Amino acid sequence: METKIIEVKRGKDIPEIAGVAGMLREGALVAFPTETVYGLGVAADRDDSVRKVFQVKGRSSMNPLTLHLPSVDLIGRYVKKIPEDAVKLIDKFLPGPLMLLCEKTDSISDLVTSGSQKVGIRVPRNSIATALLSACETPVVATSANISGRFSPVTSSHVIEEMRGRIDAIITCPDEEALGIESTIIDVTSNPFRIARSGFVTQEEISRVLGFSPMLSNDNHSTHFEKFSSSLRIILIEGDSERVIRKMPALAGTFPPECRTGFLLTEESASRLGAGHPVKVMGSRRDIEGIARNLFSQLRAFEHEEMTVVLVEAITKDGLGWAIMERLVRSAAEIVKAD
Repeated sequence: METKIIEVKRGKDIPEIAGVAGMLREGALVAFPTETVYGLGVAADRDDSVRKVFQVKGRSSMNPLTLHLPSVDLIGRYVKKIPEDAVKLIDKFLPGPLMLLCEKTDSISDLVTSGSQKVGIRVPRNSIATALLSACETPVVATSANISGRFSPVTSSHVIEEMRGRIDAIITCPDEEALGIESTIIDVTSNPFRIARSGFVTQEEISRVLGFSPMLSNDNHSTHFEKFSSSLRIILIEGDSERVIRKMPALAGTFPPECRTGFLLTEESASRLGAGHPVKVMGSRRDIEGIARNLFSQLRAFEHEEMTVVLVEAITKDGLGWAIMERLVRSAAEIVKAD
């Protein structure tokens, strides 16, 4: 399959979008940027195309897709009820990196929801995504634009690397920006509400808006997460910075000579580590959002360099750190305490 690479720029008037929207209506699989990670979208009313998404990703048909809308005003068309407290979340966080799990109407195919009567609703905060979804004039369902189990794609180059030849089109953007971590999923059909997947919007932020704390699922057992599959053996090192800095070189020295070992560190720890180590910086401990933006890209970079093992410094679990650490724990082959 030939994949069209379509470059656009952010803004209100995007002339190329009309053509891409036409492709979607005709059943094409199209990758497009969102404010979280790149999405792979198809027309929700094209069951043949929906099936292709599962096929090209190698994704289980029991792992549902998400309805993406250009405006919060359209949510009521596709769900049976929006609880009063859910309206508070919509007003505060949408458009943005929050997904609502709601009871669906019959207009949404069971194929999209994997047989569930709940559908995930996203309203992206990205001008290109909004323009594309608006121009489609039909609901679009999407998931991350990567092979299932791979690190989520944060840039168009990640998508081209994995999806060229598999899908119909990839929208690229020279001034693209992404938060680097997936949306938070909150189930508003449960009482109390339940966070089904941690993401960019934190439990603390949600609690402040609702006036109560939603339940928090055990993310490691969530159906909204797939097991990471990587050529890297990731070892997560927990402990204070001083101990981590001492532990990493010592641990690396225990591996066979042919083992290529890289270190993924915070800016503060990297500045204090001795020379001669292959180090990448995830960001500053004072900028957890920066770490979220860099995490997947740096791990992909280690894959390109054919590293065997990557030793990763653990970060705080406060706020957004919880979601980042969840992903690191899930990707790790081993967790080591630095003492």
